[in-house]
Amino acid sequence: MQSFDKNIGVTIKEIRENKRIKQKELVGGIISMSNLLKIEKGESTPSYDKVVLLCDKLGITLTELIYCHNKYGVTEKEEIIQDYRRLKNSLDEDPFATLINKIDVYLRSNPSDYQITEMKAVLLAALSVNKTQKFDEAKELVAPIWERLQKQHDWYHFDLMIISQSIYVFSEDDAKEIIKTLISQADKYNYYVDNNQLKISVLMNISLYLKINHSILASEHYINEAISLCKQHRNLPLEYTAYAKKAEIEMLKGNEDAAYKLIDKSLGLFKYIGDDKLYDDLKLDWELFLDNIDVYKYTKELEINS
Repeated sequence: MQSFDKNIGVTIKEIRENKRIKQKELVGGIISMSNLLKIEKGESTPSYDKVVLLCDKLGITLTELIYCHNKYGVTEKEEIIQDYRRLKNSLDEDPFATLINKIDVYLRSNPSDYQITEMKAVLLAALSVNKTQKFDEAKELVAPIWERLQKQHDWYHFDLMIISQSIYVFSEDDAKEIIKTLISQADKYNYYVDNNQLKISVLMNISLYLKINHSILASEHYINEAISLCKQHRNLPLEYTAYAKKAEIEMLKGNEDAAYKLIDKSLGLFKYIGDDKLYDDLKLDWELFLDNIDVYKYTKELEINS
């Protein structure tokens, strides 16, 4: 069960007073007035269930309470996780190296944090593949993550985020199992904060795995779902990134006009908004795809039944 800083009560008091909520309005059915007084003075630490109930009375979420308690900031660990989420799909080494250095600093003080340790392993695996175009070292780095998840009946939000970033290094059989589980487990988080971004990321990473394995046509279902989610939640950058992947699918299906319209649509947006890095990455990906289109045309497509 989560434990709280003793001064969490001081933050509760600040929010209560700012909202002009009286103490007697807050305590009803939750705790006694004397306990609330001790909590708000930082003399007593409330239990997790009491904090949740107090948050409900205050009209805020537990996440927001912790954010306010951290002076409208995040913990060092949360900052690392947010930096990880913001990384581009392209392997520009500088931001990867910067984040790995930040992780190393954090792990010196928190060596037993397995989540950040796993995150570092995924980053190192990605850099290894980018440098060598080989997967042996990357597989070795992320193997402990898969070993841990195989022992779990349920996967949690962090698990989904971390394993979806490393599907491409696994064998075909393991990857198929991971993909099926990712889809079913991600659906459980439909109403969780950030789930839409996570689900889109999962779908895009599955399509990347399929492309690496020369199975682009098998990614059509995942790309279409990603585009649909992006439209629902007005995520233009990811939507237009997905159009570039959809263009490859249309080209392989023989729909050349549709393919060029999609790639022009994708590149046009990033040119217009001045995202030169993503524009260059997508343009290069498209050119490399065209150069190798015969390989993609005549490679057996993988069947992933989710």
